[in-house]
Amino acid sequence: MKKFMLVLVAVLVAAALLLLALRIYLDYTWATKTIQEFVKKGFVILDSSPDYSDITAPWSMLKTPVTSIWFAKKDLIRINDNYLTVPMVHVQYRYYAGVEVRDYWTVYNLDSHEETVILHDSLKKLEDETWQSVSRSETSLAIYKKALSIAGKDSLYSEID
Repeated sequence: MKKFMLVLVAVLVAAALLLLALRIYLDYTWATKTIQEFVKKGFVILDSSPDYSDITAPWSMLKTPVTSIWFAKKDLIRINDNYLTVPMVHVQYRYYAGVEVRDYWTVYNLDSHEETVILHDSLKKLEDETWQSVSRSETSLAIYKKALSIAGKDSLYSEID
């Protein structure tokens, strides 16, 4: 009976370690798999960020995996009347809470270098939207520059604050 208990404990410990290793593997490979999936569907990557760690995943505090990726449909990015419109998909990995996918439009004012987010069900006019500087965060600035590049407007980089 003592030998059986030892074997049972060893099997349970091995199973727990295997599950832990699988969880860690999934956390660090999620971004690569997600990028491949979206690129196959015709999206381009605007930015990615390791911006979220979880207390229930202590390894994420040592080296935070990529947990946010912003994509756009390249062929739908447009410039009209000095506004750059970018259809975006933001995919966030929330460890045990799963994956959150949000799609929306980001509109950039090319004169003021400000941005606003427009949800698909919004009926507001552009003038009524809340605008913020693209320089407010590294991510906003990186996404704006990438979108400008895709739209062929790299020359506007030098005008950004």
